[in-house]
Amino acid sequence: ARAGASVEVLERGGGWGEGCSWGNAGLLVPSHARPIAAPESLRAGIGWMVRPDSPFGLKLRPSLAPWLARYLRASTARRAHDGEALQRELCRESLGAFRALAAEGIDGGYDEPGCLTVHTSGAAEEHAAAEAASETGRTLGARVLSADEARSLEPALTARVRAAVLFAGEARCDPVRLAASVGAAAVDRGVRL
Repeated sequence: ARAGASVEVLERGGGWGEGCSWGNAGLLVPSHARPIAAPESLRAGIGWMVRPDSPFGLKLRPSLAPWLARYLRASTARRAHDGEALQRELCRESLGAFRALAAEGIDGGYDEPGCLTVHTSGAAEEHAAAEAASETGRTLGARVLSADEARSLEPALTARVRAAVLFAGEARCDPVRLAASVGAAAVDRGVRL
């Protein structure tokens, strides 16, 4: 529309922005770009399938066989590494696009409070150090925090937190508000929704 094209946007449902926007958490966090198809997810999923209290359940049916075969092939260390790097960079680029939208006056509730991951186990300090030293941690400038430093940033954290990792500059938005604001700006430019 900015370039002078006549634009019409079709969306299934009762109104503009009701699809994925309503179910989206609005987190823009390159630190969480690891694909679900990864060796550790595969191992955890198999372990969870045999536990009745697991967060994951799957009723095995013959119709799932093609999907499971594709998932197994996709869950290699190399594919997970490459997918993570790609998704991380896409998310970093997206942060710039969201900043630009906010600068234009698109009110999507965008802000950059950072992302804090917390560790509560007995080996919390070691886990936090490993997370910060990972390729993602190094790429994004992650910083290890003590439990007290983490609680000073987020007072709602309990005494169970023993260490944390801060990914500064990561962001969030309100997806429903963003979709409405983008839609209104598009209509102002002559787009038909």
